[in-house]
Amino acid sequence: MKNWKKGIALLTAVGIMAGMTTGCGGGSGSAGAGAAPAPGGGQTGENGGAGASDGQVVLRFAWWGGEERHNATLAAIEKYQELNPNVIIEPEYGGFDGYQQKLITQLSGNSAADIIQIDQPWLADINKQGELLMDLNTTDNIDLSQFDETFLKNCLEYDGKIVGLPTGMNTNVFLYNKDVLKDDRFGADKTLTWDELMEIGTEMHAQDPEFYLLNVEQTIVNLMLHSYLNQKTGEYIFNNNYERTFTEEQLRDGFQMVVDWIDNGVIEPAEVNGIYLNRWYENPKWIDGKLGICQVWLSSQSTATVDGSIDVGVMPMIREADGVGSGVMIRPSQVYGIPSSTKYPEEATKFLDWLVNDPEAAAILKDTRGVPASAAARKVLLDMEILSEENNRVVESAMEAGAMTIPNLPTGDMEQMWLDAIQEVEYKVASPEDKAKELVADFDELLQELKDSQ
Repeated sequence: MKNWKKGIALLTAVGIMAGMTTGCGGGSGSAGAGAAPAPGGGQTGENGGAGASDGQVVLRFAWWGGEERHNATLAAIEKYQELNPNVIIEPEYGGFDGYQQKLITQLSGNSAADIIQIDQPWLADINKQGELLMDLNTTDNIDLSQFDETFLKNCLEYDGKIVGLPTGMNTNVFLYNKDVLKDDRFGADKTLTWDELMEIGTEMHAQDPEFYLLNVEQTIVNLMLHSYLNQKTGEYIFNNNYERTFTEEQLRDGFQMVVDWIDNGVIEPAEVNGIYLNRWYENPKWIDGKLGICQVWLSSQSTATVDGSIDVGVMPMIREADGVGSGVMIRPSQVYGIPSSTKYPEEATKFLDWLVNDPEAAAILKDTRGVPASAAARKVLLDMEILSEENNRVVESAMEAGAMTIPNLPTGDMEQMWLDAIQEVEYKVASPEDKAKELVADFDELLQELKDSQ
């Protein structure tokens, strides 16, 4: 697995040179965008939910997010305390940076908050360390019937235990500039094939050399490549047995498609799009209407509008009529969990049920954690016209289409391995044939290492 690591220094140098010749991308990235500073109003003691002297139950609730999510969550807490005078909820909130490490340390030391917000990919490593999270199947306080059973099983079940609840649902979609792409090839009911995407992108770039149909950078190319392979195989890139699910030839064809995008002006050259890694929305061409479509997660829709300056529409993911898989991915926006160490499982589960299922809670929290995963909460937002029929249809269609879910397993350096390979293909440091052969070997080695470590 040494080969894939060799390209990092080279590509970093190439990226620096590209930045020097092309100019700065502007902004500081999205990781901390909108994040509040250190918690302002909540107590952050490590009391594990100790009871107050007057007999009230004290629950700690930890989450990350931006100011809008913080304010909505604090308002929900205030309402719950009003409805349940016997419960005090101590908020612990802030930005994303450092949250994961702090949470893992607290879980290992039995000092985590009573209700915690988790990113779904962390669950595999958390559960590997033992039964640190409560099995929500064991309580009658939570109405699990409001959640899609398959979605819960695929994303949040470990060894038959439901270890968390989704705060919302996120799926990959096309977000397009409605002011630029006005003809009838684009719209909420229009599904392009991979060939049509190539044809339209090539045609539009030929008409205007400054225009590129796709707004991408390496993480988005990676997401699209996974969708492409899923349509060939019907599975995610690996399965629950740590087995690769695609062939070298299928990966080669996917890499060749990316090269053809660059050669035909469907996407910008790597030297340009790489500047906006994880910041595609800051690309001046997106703002100026010289980029038409971005294939990202639905939760990025508000970000894609660039403070309301772009009229953004939603289109379904690319779909081949004869595809084995849908190419659609669906995952929890975030996850709510209850540590097994909580001293108040009864009150913690009651609060969690209210948070995800109660109409009053839904009206307060709105869509600050994505499209609600609870059917009851989604109905509230539809009635309030906060959730559009269009976006609700996209999410429900993703579930009906048999959307793929990422296996609940640790993935180690997998993402970086794929991103490095895509960079080499985009920069033409390696051919699609050579890179496919090399990545398959490295990927198999990594999967075996991960399997052996279990």
